[in-house]
Order: sequence, then structure tokens, then C-alpha cells
Amino acid sequence: MAVGLAVDCDNSPDEITEIWLTNMPDASRLPFVAVLTSNGKWIDGYSGFKQAAELQTFLEAAAKSPLLNASAEVRAKLAKQWKLAKAAADKGKWKKVVAAYRVAQASYGRCEERDGLRALKAKADAWMEAKFAAVTKAAVNGEKLVEAKKMLLEVRKVYAGGPEAEVATIGMKAIPRLNFLRKAEKRANVKANLREKIAAEFKGTRWTALFDKPTTAKK
Repeated sequence: MAVGLAVDCDNSPDEITEIWLTNMPDASRLPFVAVLTSNGKWIDGYSGFKQAAELQTFLEAAAKSPLLNASAEVRAKLAKQWKLAKAAADKGKWKKVVAAYRVAQASYGRCEERDGLRALKAKADAWMEAKFAAVTKAAVNGEKLVEAKKMLLEVRKVYAGGPEAEVATIGMKAIPRLNFLRKAEKRANVKANLREKIAAEFKGTRWTALFDKPTTAKK
């Protein structure tokens, strides 16, 4: 919803000083607080301490500012993307949905069209999560993982260039390591803690779940 910026009021950049002199020239008590649009238009501000309830009231009022609404030009552009995305979602073509949503991210302002694109992106994300869950289930159930890798590749294509694609890529790297582990655990001289060591390679990712328990590939 917002990006916070804190500056030294006694040594602030000229741009910040100009904002204060223009909109709150008599401000004298710290903190000085301002809410602006993403392109620097003044919404509201205050000087001095506020209780939590007062601050909440201030923020709620600022959030309702008409300056935060999308322009007619932006709405027209997003309406076109929304229409395309709805048609794509009906056919399960999630790559087009994601592409339309990314167009919306490049613009500014609240509007129904943006909300609609966000809702369709949520459906695409639900599809992605289902794919990821299926991969994990196949792994812990000891299933062969060729199809799992194909699912991850599909996700990577849909979300190409985004963080979701990177998650899928890491999963694709985890699958060969799991296959190696499966073969190693069939040997009598398997190294102690091998499972834990391989899982540690993916620490901090969702794919450590692939190594949660011993698995054996089905014949």
C-alpha cells in the first residue's frame, strides 16, 4: 500500500524541504509526517505526536483520497487487459493472465479494472500452488518425478521472469537430487545423514519438503 521514507528534518534533501515549505510551512513539532501519491502529489500531513487511534483515522482518510484513483487513460488501458485476461482465465491460459497483470503493475491508481486483474492473478497463483503441491506429494509418495518436473517447467513458462519462475527452477534442481538420494538409500553403505545434507542444499525454500521422509521410486 505504501513505501515509507524517513529523512533527517535538519538535513533533508531539497525535494523534501520544498514539499514541507509548500504544504506545511508552519510545521514546528516532530514528527513531521506526510502522505503523497507515487508521483509526489500531496495528500495530507501533520506535525506533532498522535495517539494510535488518531494516526489510524489520519491514515484511513488519506487512503480514501481521490488522488489515489486511476486516471481515465489508465482505466481504459487496464479494461482492455482485464477483458483479455478474463478470456484467457476461462481457458486456463495462465501465462496471458500473468502478462495482463504485469501490465497493470506498470501503472498507478485504484480502479475496478485493477481489482479484476488482481483477482484473476490470484486464480493463476492458485493454479501454481496446486502444481507445487502436486510435485511435493509425488515426491513424498515415492512416485517417479518426470511428470513433476514437467509441471515445474510449465509454471516456469507461465511466470517467466518473475520470482515464481525462480521457485520453480529451484524445484527442478531439487528433483535430481531427490532421485540421487533415492538410489543412494537403496545401498547398504549409504552415508549417515545424507538426506539431511541434501535437504540443507535447499534450506529456506519450499522444496526442503521433498526430503521430509525416506522415499522409494515406484516400479
